[in-house]
Amino acid sequence: MRNLSFGITVCTVLILTVCAIGCEGNDAGEINPTHAESPTGNLTPTFSPSPEPSPTPIITPSPTPSPTPEATVSPGTPAPVGEELFSDDFTNCDNWFAYSDAEGVGYCTGGRLHVKNRGIAEGSALCYARAYYGDFVLDVEVEMVQGNDNEEEDDEWCIIAGRGNSYRGYGYQFGISSDGSYAIFKQSDLDAMEQLQLIASSPYINKGVGAVNLVRVECIGNTLRLSVNGHVLAEVSDNTFTEGSIALGSGTFSDGQAVEFAFDSVLISKPLD
Repeated sequence: MRNLSFGITVCTVLILTVCAIGCEGNDAGEINPTHAESPTGNLTPTFSPSPEPSPTPIITPSPTPSPTPEATVSPGTPAPVGEELFSDDFTNCDNWFAYSDAEGVGYCTGGRLHVKNRGIAEGSALCYARAYYGDFVLDVEVEMVQGNDNEEEDDEWCIIAGRGNSYRGYGYQFGISSDGSYAIFKQSDLDAMEQLQLIASSPYINKGVGAVNLVRVECIGNTLRLSVNGHVLAEVSDNTFTEGSIALGSGTFSDGQAVEFAFDSVLISKPLD
């Protein structure tokens, strides 16, 4: 701005000087322009000051809106429960069919139910409760006490069976493994096993020997649901079996690798309508 003001002052002085030299007034007080020649005979140019440019407006950009986080879609919502149907602190095994044979063993000790698969590949050692249910919600605390401590292999499975029959070999089996995998199986007979929920992995499952997980199994109408540590992992629909026995157990895919799980504080509730 300092240079621009200086230029305007100089130009104003030039204009006033030219008018004083080259303009005459008539009797009416009007001014008649005359052309004064410079010593060289050329007209003296006049200059109009350049207009001062308007300041460029400063545009404040609007803040970019933060993206809305995507909602995490759960495969289902845990069912609300009603009255208690059954509970056991495993002080003894009076409510269970404890057993021991070449394939496995089920026994109570230290206030927990232990079920061990002796290493029969693709087999399950199941300890059945002396109870029979149609619709139910089962909650239980599970700890892996023996098995392969390789958390990268899904060899050791905790099994919770519902609507089953130990003599005919059918029912639903809900499983979580030592490597953080889970699945829901349907066993139509002793030799036929179908995956209703394909084997998948979850970060919500605690892994390895000594890991403890809170497992919930729901059989309500045609809906079968598996939750671990408060998170619903799987929900499928099947109407093959409508009622049957409850069992807790263990299984393995590796021949010769014994696996054992301990169960505590089992609670079976009636789902609310």
